[in-house]
Amino acid sequence: MNHLQKQENQTIVFSFNNSNLTAINRDGEAWFVGNEVAAALGYSNTRDALRKHCKASEFFNSRELLRLGIECPSSYGMKLIPERDLYRLVMRSKLPAAEAFEEKVVGEILPAIRKTGSYNAQPAIAVPTNLKEALLLAVEQQEKIEELEKRDNALKLIEGDSSSLKVRDAGRELGIGQKRVTEFLLEHKWSCRDSKRRLRPAHYGLSMGYVALDTSSFVNPKTQETMLSDDIRITRKGIVRLAEIFSKEGVRNG
Repeated sequence: MNHLQKQENQTIVFSFNNSNLTAINRDGEAWFVGNEVAAALGYSNTRDALRKHCKASEFFNSRELLRLGIECPSSYGMKLIPERDLYRLVMRSKLPAAEAFEEKVVGEILPAIRKTGSYNAQPAIAVPTNLKEALLLAVEQQEKIEELEKRDNALKLIEGDSSSLKVRDAGRELGIGQKRVTEFLLEHKWSCRDSKRRLRPAHYGLSMGYVALDTSSFVNPKTQETMLSDDIRITRKGIVRLAEIFSKEGVRNG
């Protein structure tokens, strides 16, 4: 029995063209982070490449990936692909990077993983050597899981919903309050203030699709005239980005 099969869920990181790629020994089988492989092979649209060429890919949410020892940059999670899908991406790539990737990964890295169970890799999670270390590790892991759960709860509120939110509502749904959201919008140039100190979308926030200006009408109770008002809104994309940032910072209501 080879060493790869002896170690379950061992995460391995290797480099190709100054990019880090992640592989995992998942119950005796080598799996890879799909978008990393596709990007290394020069696919401009990694999501489309995985959809077209990877028949056995599996989607993992952020909490599942954390339990596998993989840090996930995406709030929603990402796809892992087995070795056979890696071959499909290699064979179907017509870009110059494919040949070098195949030579390194297929000819060098995979055989090394099968033989030794690692490829100059560091353990993804430290192995505790005593009860104290085990308890500390358990606490750290639980804190990470709680942060991910908080992010997931915020994202569920907007999943399948294309509507935007007012700053006050966004602060409430994210659990950080209106003041903190407002401070973030101003600090990171998502918004600015006009001459009347009203919060307005800034160029950066608009260009990134994080904020928008919502216009609505109302009837003036005194004149009975139809009036227009506008207000800054945080888009669904902006809410997702805020959830990612604040979950990483560990922001909590004071």
